[in-house]
Amino acid sequence: MRLFWVRNLILASISACGLPLQADEADFNINPLKTPIITERNWVLPEFNQQLNQFFAWLPKKIYVDEEPEQHSITDFSWVQKNNYQLGFTDKILIRGMVLSTREYHDDNKSDIAPMDIVIGWKKMSDPDVVSKVYIMQNRRFYFWKVNEFPISRGEIEGYSTNLHIVPDNEQIASRLKNMRVGDIVSLEGYLTDVKDEDERIWVTSRVRNDSGDGACEIVLVKNFSIIDRLKPN
Repeated sequence: MRLFWVRNLILASISACGLPLQADEADFNINPLKTPIITERNWVLPEFNQQLNQFFAWLPKKIYVDEEPEQHSITDFSWVQKNNYQLGFTDKILIRGMVLSTREYHDDNKSDIAPMDIVIGWKKMSDPDVVSKVYIMQNRRFYFWKVNEFPISRGEIEGYSTNLHIVPDNEQIASRLKNMRVGDIVSLEGYLTDVKDEDERIWVTSRVRNDSGDGACEIVLVKNFSIIDRLKPN
């Protein structure tokens, strides 16, 4: 992960599967209310959706999920066929949290196995009072965030939120996931999994919450999914 500092203002951080870009202050259009424009590789990020922050600001203020994700290692690793891929389960996992952002993918080289990414937060990152001050955006399988001032520490933002690459176990799970909305309190249960394609290329899942940068997202085969609560603005 890289943080981009300009005149003591944090413009953006590439977090939880962040891009390993090399850039300096000269590479950015400096505007604290907009995403930096990365001129290297001619890759321009969309703007952060500030309406999300307004929505979170209207929600009742409290921590909605106070527990960490539950994770248990699998010792008998093996590959299991799913469509044109093989899945290698590394851990059982149960994650409860607040949905901070979602994005569906239809035309990248992983969309046929993982059609959706979810940014989810727990502990302080499930408190709308905090989340309303953290601008969040997903693009090209990456999760970006920025702040004007830190409502909590950088370590807490990164440690209490993550970007999940979602592999639905079946059509019923996929349908339920499509009904999910930002602000929902949800529960996802399944397996962290590596994904191997027909050319033997392996997409490796993260297995920890405190990493960042390229490869720091969890790939989750979702076996069970439920919406625990749908929050409504005050």
